[in-house]
Amino acid sequence: MNKNDMNLLIRYREIHKERSNQSSPTRIYFIVVIAATLILGAYSLTLWLKQSSLENQVKDLTYYVNSSEVISKLKEVEQLKLNNQTLDTIIEQTRSINDVFDSAVIFDSEALTVLQDSRYKGISFVNVSYANGIIYLDISGTKPSDISNYVLRLTRENYFKSVKYAGYTYIEEDLSYRSTIMCTMYGGNLE
Repeated sequence: MNKNDMNLLIRYREIHKERSNQSSPTRIYFIVVIAATLILGAYSLTLWLKQSSLENQVKDLTYYVNSSEVISKLKEVEQLKLNNQTLDTIIEQTRSINDVFDSAVIFDSEALTVLQDSRYKGISFVNVSYANGIIYLDISGTKPSDISNYVLRLTRENYFKSVKYAGYTYIEEDLSYRSTIMCTMYGGNLE
């Protein structure tokens, strides 16, 4: 054989080998379809597993929420809310009652102590009465100035809202001067 002779079989095999190494469009299409199917299948499997997990969680939560223990606790919470509303109402009513007490006239022994301590030696009480926040003092004195000085002292004490009198009258039988003093009380808090 000559060097220049050509072996066609060898050449045919080489060409055929090169063609088989090249991918055909059909083969590429099948590879893409198979890859897409595998990816889609994996994604679907992942979604199915997540959905399954979420459904189990929903079942667990539904069971928990519908359990008798949770329902009884919810009823307790509702009762506590109602109790809080009732307490808020009671607190508001108590505040309004306290406001009434704070503005109400308080007549106690302190008022009598002020009346007694401010009295001159020549002044004596004939009658003491109380009505509608006013103390009415029927007093007698040995001198007319005793009565007016007593009224001035009571005014300076600043314990009463106002101290008024309409003068005095002389009583010959007792040889004394008489007057009625009206001491208007402050409310519970000094105004």
